[in-house]
Amino acid sequence: MAEKTVPGLFMGYAGKGKKLYLSFDDGPHPTITPFVLNELRKYNAKATFFCIGENVVKYPEVYRQILEEGHVTGNHTQQHINGWKSADEIYLNDINQASVLIDSSAFPAPLWQDQSLPDPEAHPGKREREQGMANCNVEYSGR
Repeated sequence: MAEKTVPGLFMGYAGKGKKLYLSFDDGPHPTITPFVLNELRKYNAKATFFCIGENVVKYPEVYRQILEEGHVTGNHTQQHINGWKSADEIYLNDINQASVLIDSSAFPAPLWQDQSLPDPEAHPGKREREQGMANCNVEYSGR
């Protein structure tokens, strides 16, 4: 699906096996998320949506649609603050605020911050690549 939606996206990537784990960050969004859900439905595919609490409040019907269609959601904080540049107390409070709104039981926070990396500035996808997984970001400008 991703290759058909964004041709050339995986050009040159030699993964292991035939699994693709899709995740979408920073939603729900009133136009992009329904588009993504429609595309996933066409291929009977599931994904993980890392949601921002403020967006869940703004677009609760889109968030409900994600859950009703059987996708997994994760906590991407309340206000999308930078966890590397914020004081621990502020960052954890932001996560806790969002946890009231977002069902993220599949991803206990802060799972996405890999504490096993020796250098916090090291690329967080290194282990995934070694295991044959790809991490890609597709930016959408709305144009």
